[in-house]
Amino acid sequence: MASETDPFTQVYDALYELPWKREALCRLVRAGNRVSYADDDRDPVKSTVTTADLPELRLVPLGGTPHLQRTSSSSTWLMRFQWMLATADQRVHKYLFPVEWELLRAMADWGTYLKALTWKTETFARVMKLTDARLGMVDPEVSRGIKGWISVWACEVLMQFSTVNLIAEE
Repeated sequence: MASETDPFTQVYDALYELPWKREALCRLVRAGNRVSYADDDRDPVKSTVTTADLPELRLVPLGGTPHLQRTSSSSTWLMRFQWMLATADQRVHKYLFPVEWELLRAMADWGTYLKALTWKTETFARVMKLTDARLGMVDPEVSRGIKGWISVWACEVLMQFSTVNLIAEE
């Protein structure tokens, strides 16, 4: 059965849920430190944090690139995201590398979840790629002043839709 939820929300939700299917990652990042911008909290990022609030992992949507009528019958949207990790610990073996490793393992199973998404009876998620990973010690937006490693991973999801379905009224 096709979902009535828009494809962008479906992709965000599925991508966000991927890491939490791994028990090892759930042990590393507490439930209260997992930030989704698609839940009921209007401001899901804590304005002040203590070391108990970290490590924190959040999925941030960055926009995308539309390509209407890419072929004679289909259109695409390349949606971009960032996984942002703040550790509050300078030891790479404590949180940084274990969280990154488990996140990589979770993302490897993207096809199981994203390729099953449907809109108007058609599957639409075609490719998910991790495109870049940056590390650093200081980024006020991510770490909010607590010293420790931060990691930002870029991610892309290519979606393809029948142009006729995009145009059709509900």
